[in-house]
Amino acid sequence: MAAGAGGAGSTADNGAAGGVASLTAGVGGVGDTAKVGGTGGNLTLAAGAGGAANGGTEGDGGDVTINAGDGATDGDISIGVTKAANITIGNSSSAVVLAGSSIDLSTDKLENFLVETTTDIDDRALADTESGGYFNNLADTDTSVFTLPAAVTGLRYTFTDQESGAGRDLIILANTGDKINNGTAAEYYNCYDDATGSTVTLVAADNTDWIVVAEKGTWVNDNDALDN
Repeated sequence: MAAGAGGAGSTADNGAAGGVASLTAGVGGVGDTAKVGGTGGNLTLAAGAGGAANGGTEGDGGDVTINAGDGATDGDISIGVTKAANITIGNSSSAVVLAGSSIDLSTDKLENFLVETTTDIDDRALADTESGGYFNNLADTDTSVFTLPAAVTGLRYTFTDQESGAGRDLIILANTGDKINNGTAAEYYNCYDDATGSTVTLVAADNTDWIVVAEKGTWVNDNDALDN
């Protein structure tokens, strides 16, 4: 489906604007007294699947391309502008967003977003789906141990010890076979400061090693997390 091209301009007149194309699902029916209005129709835009192998090799799936128009001011592409719209990128059959997918911003900036922040005063096993998150132990009265998931290249986590009292440390534990800051496999990375604000960001450099990309305060490898 394509809108018509704008008419050509002349030496005396500007070119005409291109036509508008709209693909819209049906509006739900109006609810009568004490009844609920109908659900709006769904709209699916899908490329064709590759041909079945049938003893040979399966064909490639088709692509979906959405382009805004070029011009003196390029057109925009808007997704999810309706109030409370949810956008899922990746495997839409599960709750995991960006499963097996990524967003390539090239040289552009990603602006106006919030990092997922989690405060936990109990021991916590992190999930790979929480990569990019920020974790702290605010209001904890004892030691908090955050266990990293199995290292997968590119996973990233940031931690802050927000409690200054003795014995209120934030401790990070590597998963089986993994190492933090070239320490012992499946052992601890411990904040030894009794001051608030000690922070560390860890990134999985491969499927075994977590490296420190930013650090504030005193963090050390420790084979006995509670011996501090």
